[in-house]
Amino acid sequence: MRLLNDDESLELLSRHAFGSKIPLAGFKELALQAVQYCEGNPLALEVLGSSLFKNNTIPHWQSKDIDYVVKILEPDYSATSGIKTLINRCLLSTSPNKKLVMHRLLQDMGKNIVRQESIKSPAKRSRVWLSIDTYNILSKGMGSETIEGLALDMQVLSEGNFAFK
Repeated sequence: MRLLNDDESLELLSRHAFGSKIPLAGFKELALQAVQYCEGNPLALEVLGSSLFKNNTIPHWQSKDIDYVVKILEPDYSATSGIKTLINRCLLSTSPNKKLVMHRLLQDMGKNIVRQESIKSPAKRSRVWLSIDTYNILSKGMGSETIEGLALDMQVLSEGNFAFK
């Protein structure tokens, strides 16, 4: 990842915080402090800038992919509101083909947080995303009340080219 210089950083932060290339009057000193804090990291600048942004509205959702995600999550979570918040904070975005996108660094950070729930036993984590772990949990009846979500790639399962743990 290429780090931004101070001018580029200030512009990126300002676009997300103030909706313009430059900070609003009276906010330049604060914006410069934020730029120094982020050390040129574009993701940090976007997230911090968007958290300062006051207008938390986004266009109406028109995507089947987003609708699909909402349909799955809405019964238990405030999916529409949560997705809007994550987009406003630059933690999620939509691709040109209307798919939800999350930066890989954020995905890795989330996975690491979940992994810390139980380093040695995926069955004790709240989420399981590796197909081999999911298969082992399901085939050996090792699931727990802790698990909220499982991912399983059926192609990996049908290929059968993994060893059981």
